[in-house]
Amino acid sequence: MSLRSGHAFTYSDHLHLALGWGVGHAACHALFFFASLLPLTTGDGSYYSDSCPGMSLFLVTALNSLGTSATLVAAMVVALDGWRRRGAVWMAYAPAVHLASALLTLGSFKPGGCMFAVPSVLALGGANALYAAQTAWRGAPVASAATAPEGTVALPRTPEARRDL
Repeated sequence: MSLRSGHAFTYSDHLHLALGWGVGHAACHALFFFASLLPLTTGDGSYYSDSCPGMSLFLVTALNSLGTSATLVAAMVVALDGWRRRGAVWMAYAPAVHLASALLTLGSFKPGGCMFAVPSVLALGGANALYAAQTAWRGAPVASAATAPEGTVALPRTPEARRDL
């Protein structure tokens, strides 16, 4: 698209595209998680499964959806950064963590498995979000005094250089 229009995407454009793609992917997954539960909402009370009697099925699904959504958004940031840099390992990051999240979610079907699976999916989502933030921060172009807009100050990117300010 940028080759045809002559517009070169900035790093911010790449980041916004990745976040948009990830949020769309996560929204579709969340929709399918909850659309499958619609027939169960017609009765009174909440539904508990035999495999996880301690937690409502709706709570288990909501927490799994939250962890999976965080994983998918973060995975798109890392994967698109990998495509931008042409790194094959980072391009495979999104399918790999998607598979890991799906397999962990399946652990909720084992008797008592939701007590391990739900926190694991949430931890995977949190770890991926932290890694995506680190990837985005590390990949951001470094502003120098020469490229900073007039009237602004370009801050150094390394903690050591910031301590000297």
